[in-house]
Amino acid sequence: MTECPNFFRGKKNMFKTDMEVFVIDVNGYDLRRGLIKCFGNNSWTIFYPDSKDVEDIVDTNRIIPYNKDNKRIFNDQEKKRSELHEIKEAIYRNALSADTSPQKRMLEDDLPPKKRIYPNSPTKFLHPLPNTANIAENHVTEQQKIENKSTVVDVNHEIDKKSPIDPSSDNTSTKPDIELHQVQTLKERSSRLDSLQPTSIEFNTNLTKNSYTWTFKINFN
Repeated sequence: MTECPNFFRGKKNMFKTDMEVFVIDVNGYDLRRGLIKCFGNNSWTIFYPDSKDVEDIVDTNRIIPYNKDNKRIFNDQEKKRSELHEIKEAIYRNALSADTSPQKRMLEDDLPPKKRIYPNSPTKFLHPLPNTANIAENHVTEQQKIENKSTVVDVNHEIDKKSPIDPSSDNTSTKPDIELHQVQTLKERSSRLDSLQPTSIEFNTNLTKNSYTWTFKINFN
């Protein structure tokens, strides 16, 4: 059992309002630094500046002077309390480290690798995607985003199942010119697509009774 310190108690008539004092804890050992706010015959009101709380004390023997002898005892107790707090913190940190060490690391190692998904891209497609090997993976700075204005290209193609091209129609004479124009247009779009870097791709389909429509939407830097 810890021996009770030899406190200097002084005289009762030496205390007054707003006087700094030491208060002995109910365990009879620990000291607290306090300030007398009010005192009378039955109880004293003490304010503790360290914890900002107030206590009404009936046993006035717990109040002792704030002098060098009692201050030396208080400083020794503060040092021991600080050492005890550091020991408890070290035990707590070691317990946390033991809980999260080998078992948790083994469980994390057993997890399957996370699937990489490019920003703004869907995870499932109904049709094969165009070649996205050139999608830029490096981070783009804000300045580059400002300098490189984003370009959006929409390619719409619709097949009308109800009214196919009639080879015997009067427009067959212009068919080669139309096909040549379409080929040139596709080549121009293909060349434009090859020169750009896609950042996201959208693919939509629409099936009606008489027609089937699909839509590509590709965003470029």
